[in-house]
Amino acid sequence: MTDADVERLVNHSRSLGHPLDRYGAASFLGAREILAREPGNANARETVEQYQRYLTTGRRPEGFFAELFLPIPYTDEEIAAQKKSREGHLAAIAKKENPGGATADAAGVH
Repeated sequence: MTDADVERLVNHSRSLGHPLDRYGAASFLGAREILAREPGNANARETVEQYQRYLTTGRRPEGFFAELFLPIPYTDEEIAAQKKSREGHLAAIAKKENPGGATADAAGVH
């Protein structure tokens, strides 16, 4: 799911009169992706059904908790930014731990 997918669903939900915020839209789309990969995932199925019911009727069912058992719904762009940040942190740590860039082989350590 992309940021654009989430924004489209947010805008569509507003047009229906049953608005979702970004988190709700991402939760619904993320649950649909999980369900496509894992058809037997009961939490994903329940989350999709609950959001579909809300978008259709405007009523949130009681006990709307299934989505809490699913992974946090990050978009592709958020995942890429996290990966880039993580790689930057790892590079900074490696540079700090080895400021001269010497390797064990260059130092004669085997």
